[in-house]
Amino acid sequence: RMVSEIRRRREALWVAGLWFLSPFTLYISLRGMESALSTLLLLLFAWSLMRLTPTGDRISPRSAASIGLLLGLAGLARTDNLLSAGLAGVITISLPLLRERRFARWLSRLTLLGLATAAVVLPWFLWNLHKFGTFLQVSALAKHHSREIYGGFITDWRSAQGVLETASYPVLAPIIFPARFISGEEFRHPTLSFVAVVGILITAALPLSVMLRQSLSDSRARALVVFALVYAVTHTIFFGFIGRSYV
Repeated sequence: RMVSEIRRRREALWVAGLWFLSPFTLYISLRGMESALSTLLLLLFAWSLMRLTPTGDRISPRSAASIGLLLGLAGLARTDNLLSAGLAGVITISLPLLRERRFARWLSRLTLLGLATAAVVLPWFLWNLHKFGTFLQVSALAKHHSREIYGGFITDWRSAQGVLETASYPVLAPIIFPARFISGEEFRHPTLSFVAVVGILITAALPLSVMLRQSLSDSRARALVVFALVYAVTHTIFFGFIGRSYV
């Protein structure tokens, strides 16, 4: 749907087919965890941003509140979405408003977005506080102890190989984890996992190339590219390099 709004229908069908067959899609769908729901809500959030932020005129009070509601739902699915998707959404909304020097509108829209998000997540957070003595959900608490429970990324600055693994693994983890899950391998003798990695790269390359080509002339594509880049960088920095673990 996103691609069909900025490109031809044939290209949109290709992208949809690749997404459906992507090893990453199989990974998040078959794990039996919250990843599929979180991904759906993030895509709806990104689609709303893409449609509403070509110019500052489209960012009405109602649209800002609706985006905030979607962000709140994404935050209930995964607590860390409030950080990664929230920052990406704020930047995506801010760019057209600040570019047009509409500072009062910018402040009011971000306030509405924040209030709508809080209206969704606060009841759940307050219930957690009353029931368990903490605002954080179980998934958020697990992140605090994920290195002890699940094992963290390699951190080794003593050799060239250690430095390479320490720096690259947080970036490659979204590719490595689905490949290992689908193939059942641990990369000791990679065969099927290598095929899965290639499949993930191919299914990511076509939609990305379509968006990057179109973003030069279409503000909707630029909004989507900005959101995706900010989300990916924020998530990688906080959970890949600082937290050193994805859960």
